[in-house]
Amino acid sequence: MKSKFLKVIAAVGILPLCMGIFAACTGTKMKSQKISEDKIVYAEADTSIFEMEETRRAMTSFAADLFRKNTESGKNSMLSPLSAYLCLSMCANGAGGITKSEMEKVLGLDMDALNLYCANLYSRINENKQLEEYLSTSNAIWYNDAYGIMPKKNFLDVNALYYGVDLYKANFRDVNVAADVNLWISKKTDGMIEKMLDNVNEKAIMLLVNTLLFESRWAQAGGYNRTNVDFTDSDGRTKSVSGFYSTGYSYFKSENFHAFKTAYEANGIAFYGILPTDDGKYGGKDVDFDSVIAGFDANEMYGILNGRQRELYMVHAMTPCFKFDYEVQLSDYFAKNGMPSAFDMWGADFSNMYETTDAFNVYISNILQKTAIELDENGTKAAAATVIVNATAMDPSQFTQIQMYLDRPFIFMIVDEVSGVPLFVGSVANV
Repeated sequence: MKSKFLKVIAAVGILPLCMGIFAACTGTKMKSQKISEDKIVYAEADTSIFEMEETRRAMTSFAADLFRKNTESGKNSMLSPLSAYLCLSMCANGAGGITKSEMEKVLGLDMDALNLYCANLYSRINENKQLEEYLSTSNAIWYNDAYGIMPKKNFLDVNALYYGVDLYKANFRDVNVAADVNLWISKKTDGMIEKMLDNVNEKAIMLLVNTLLFESRWAQAGGYNRTNVDFTDSDGRTKSVSGFYSTGYSYFKSENFHAFKTAYEANGIAFYGILPTDDGKYGGKDVDFDSVIAGFDANEMYGILNGRQRELYMVHAMTPCFKFDYEVQLSDYFAKNGMPSAFDMWGADFSNMYETTDAFNVYISNILQKTAIELDENGTKAAAATVIVNATAMDPSQFTQIQMYLDRPFIFMIVDEVSGVPLFVGSVANV
């Protein structure tokens, strides 16, 4: 990937039953057997579901909590709430009893509403002609046929219908499943995430995988001009780094945070740069950034994404160029934040996924996520300039001038504004 481009990738894998480790080797051809039929052709997304406060609150609450509790102090971090949400939603279709109730609560919707919402997200991303060159998501399920036990047909059918899964089966004793999964993920993420898994235990019963890929230039024709800017990192050290200046009219403010928005060519997708306000409890440049992240809760995120905009502001923004990868284990987080039974070897209820008995049960043993981002003054290759629709003449002298420089640790989001979904949420502590 050339440095002049912006590319964001995320991949999540859920391993419901995994009790050991073995070495994996690499390969270039998948050995797992694909058994899914041709993908369902989805209709255009029903965008009315994205306008419901219930769905917006559910996703915002999930995203904010996931981000706040899984960033690493003093380091650059990025998570994909959407990728984790879709993967968990697929898994939730196999849950029953208390496990189902817990997962519904964590995801913020009951299963009927959840599947409908996710199907429309899938359609919004993959069936939208204005987004197809910029954004894609893919889902897959691998199941272990070594035991002669098939997943329940309804579980597979529902995930095929609502999530368009690629379905694979393999004998995990004989086939290097990790290599197959890594190959599939690498293809779906355009090679940005090449090795998601080191190994898969032969006793694992199923893997659920989601990938998300975003690629776009800025809406500004020709991008912006690269220059040298000062950035003060989380340790208080100031250095000269590459960055760019932009001007826009979207400014958002809550009591403790303010943000600017920069549009992409990708229709409805925008970058948000977020800093503590100077007059809020996180004001000033000497604030502890960990406390800033801890304070960026669901209400703050929802407020920024849903209307706390002040009109007649011209924002002069500075954004540093940055590039990093991030990897996180999410098992402990979800076990401690609303769905403990799903990780209980004998207490988990995934009876809608497999026919469980007193001698055979299914549980989640691990959840992984990897992300990567590269951002600079240009963005990526683009097909159409359809994002900016300005039919009104404006006199800049009538706008209050706002200067907002990301010259110290900051939070950022890449958001699908049509659905209100944060595709990626991250923090930059060092450049």
